[in-house]
Amino acid sequence: MNLENLLTGEKTGMQKMVERLCENRKWLDQNIDTISDQYRVGTWVAVSDGKVIGHGDTSDDLKKALGENISDEVIMVCVPDKDIPEPV
Repeated sequence: MNLENLLTGEKTGMQKMVERLCENRKWLDQNIDTISDQYRVGTWVAVSDGKVIGHGDTSDDLKKALGENISDEVIMVCVPDKDIPEPV
């Protein structure tokens, strides 16, 4: 953080990116069941700004589909099997 940000209380670009990443993760956690219903197990999906922004059969396919739209706050995840139990 630079001195100007300390004096003004403004967030740095990195802080804003981390906040967006956390918001995307929270949305993914809240919507994983819906995503699992819409996409088959093993499909790779990308999440940003409260929605799925792309999907592919492999992570490489997904990266190609996203092209310029991929950024550090985008979350990419392989759709899990809903039958896998959560840890206790």
